Amino acid sequence: MKKIAFAFFLFCLLQSFGQPKLKLSKTVLNFDTLFYGEGTKDTIYIKNVGNKDLKFKGNSWKHSGAPEVYCWFGAWDPIHPGDSVALPLGIQRYCYVSGKIDKQVKISIPSNDSLHRFITFRVKAFIRKEVDSTKMDTLERMGIPDFFPRTVLGLKPIDKKKPGYYIERNPIYRIISGEGYKKNGKREGEYRMYDYGGGTRIFYYNRGIETGVYAEYRDDFNLNTSESPGKDSNFYYRQYKEKTGELIKIIFNEKNLSIDYFPNRKKRAVVQYNDKNEIVSEIYWNSKGAVISKKEHEEDIERENNEY
Repeated sequence: MKKIAFAFFLFCLLQSFGQPKLKLSKTVLNFDTLFYGEGTKDTIYIKNVGNKDLKFKGNSWKHSGAPEVYCWFGAWDPIHPGDSVALPLGIQRYCYVSGKIDKQVKISIPSNDSLHRFITFRVKAFIRKEVDSTKMDTLERMGIPDFFPRTVLGLKPIDKKKPGYYIERNPIYRIISGEGYKKNGKREGEYRMYDYGGGTRIFYYNRGIETGVYAEYRDDFNLNTSESPGKDSNFYYRQYKEKTGELIKIIFNEKNLSIDYFPNRKKRAVVQYNDKNEIVSEIYWNSKGAVISKKEHEEDIERENNEY
């Protein structure tokens, strides 16, 4: 009887000193060679190898060491002994760096594992400066919506019954020069500005501040330029050819990548910039699809302008 009681006491004692223990499935991520704009991802698994539930306190994760590395943190349930959760991470699609990456990433994790307040892992990769032109069509389609119609005639009439609707008039000719909506005295949502030569400009506001969503229609009622958001929260600037209305330029990824087109939608130029607006990579083509120099490209543009 005494032996049973002692065994039970020992079991309870061990349980009282039980601890969760965090362990990573791997500590080195090697992504090899990547083109700018390609991006990649991998997964590290956090396993509880202790004998008590591993609990996370809120969502106050802190990540340091490499801004080009992203991590997806979740509000995880307790991890039971022997179980794991996934931590997806990788290299940002557009990370503003090039060349070799070999960095130690440190993440603070508020949990009840007092011995592992941080997890660290090494990330290795090599980012090529040039754009992989064979993948550009995929990148161009990434979240670029047809936000505005190609002509003014395609715009829906502004809803004059919507709360906050107001108009602005030219102080001299007393004709409507603009209309939109206000909330608490500030512009809110869509605002249209009219030039009675035929031009129309459209802006979007949030509490009186421009959001960056924008369109400009020329005097011939065709869309000239537009800027609209994509699925990845970046803004996409597009420019259209006068008279024909064909797309001739896209600038996206926070204006770090510019693509010019011929009228037949074939790529004409792909230029990549860094965060200082300096060119770090450029590729040019002629109308037959052959790669040409920047000087030849500029001569083609000048010749077309003179012909026009």
